[in-house]
Amino acid sequence: MGKEHVATILGDLYRPEEISVTDIKQTTPNVTNITYKFRPYPRTLRQLDHVSSIQMHAALVEGLYCATGMSIRSGYLDFDFDDFLRRQHDMLLRSVKISYREQLQFYEPAKLELQTFQPRMFQGHDIIRTGFEGFMRGNATCVLPR
Repeated sequence: MGKEHVATILGDLYRPEEISVTDIKQTTPNVTNITYKFRPYPRTLRQLDHVSSIQMHAALVEGLYCATGMSIRSGYLDFDFDDFLRRQHDMLLRSVKISYREQLQFYEPAKLELQTFQPRMFQGHDIIRTGFEGFMRGNATCVLPR
């Protein structure tokens, strides 16, 4: 597991140069450790001297895709992995609660541990909750249509 899974899971969603995830390690079937490296933020008129909260939020979304994919691949979540890869574009971020805990610097490794919980069904969709801890703390709920 590792860097090859970044391309497998995120390669059909984002341009490679835009992906912040640099490594994925699965410690248990439902816990995934993700390493990120951030580039300077191109949308501001004046260059920031640290990673913006917008970049961290986007990185969290990348991490949610990765953690969900790895939990499926390990068998913790009862989905077909190839079907997930084909349909992950349909996964929606329903809610997120974030507490930012660190001011990150560009090009320095930053880590999050994501724990995926068993989904519950609602109106034909799987509701997947994921907790995260590291440079941010909180939880997110995603909707994955069946």
